[in-house]
Amino acid sequence: MSTHTEQQQIDMVVVGAGFAGLYMIYRARQRGLSVRCFEMGEGVGGTWYWNRYPGARVDIECVEYSYSFSRELEQEWDWSERYAGQREIERYANHVGSPLCKSVTILFLVPKKKRGTKRPSLTPCKPLRSDSAPQRQLCVVGW
Repeated sequence: MSTHTEQQQIDMVVVGAGFAGLYMIYRARQRGLSVRCFEMGEGVGGTWYWNRYPGARVDIECVEYSYSFSRELEQEWDWSERYAGQREIERYANHVGSPLCKSVTILFLVPKKKRGTKRPSLTPCKPLRSDSAPQRQLCVVGW
């Protein structure tokens, strides 16, 4: 039986659970790699998690956001309009991310506010031991 203090061998670390990060997780899992993902938000979606201003929407047709590498994912989702708003894009990211989250550890590094301040402070993670450090580390940005 393993304890929470033991560290699992990780093949790949992905930084960011946006669209590119979710794609990298998908590809790594296809190859049988163990993956750990670090994300600063409370959920997946990258830009579409963070950009919540009124009227936020895509400036290209939604089908460009669809994961075309998976026919199943393409068939499972129907876009409500050609240029979807932030909420629908984020729902799509969660729809795609949900099955991935079952097979991968995604650590959501949510900043915590210190008492009496308006700015959040980050709680650092424990560094990976050198004997369990991954062979591959990917910092994925954008699409």
